[in-house]
Amino acid sequence: MVSVEEIHKAQRAEGSAIVMAIGTATPPNCVDQSTYPDYYLRITNSDHMTELKEKFKRMCECKRHPFIDDFENNITSQIQCYSIKLPATNPLEGME
Repeated sequence: MVSVEEIHKAQRAEGSAIVMAIGTATPPNCVDQSTYPDYYLRITNSDHMTELKEKFKRMCECKRHPFIDDFENNITSQIQCYSIKLPATNPLEGME
């Protein structure tokens, strides 16, 4: 008959454990924050606002997070919120 100790010994590894690889992958939905002002103003069609771009860059430099979530699909689908020419509407209107 096999004892409990023999089963435990058979299930345990001998020797030291080795970590094969440690990596830090950036998810595909993240954008480098140093290039984020250019990216944001491009997708909102506001490239011509140079003063705003410089202020935005200074704000991003103050933050400590190197990456920021990419939400281009959300911005482009809700473009009426970002356009001065389009009438302002409440995006939550009609949602129940």
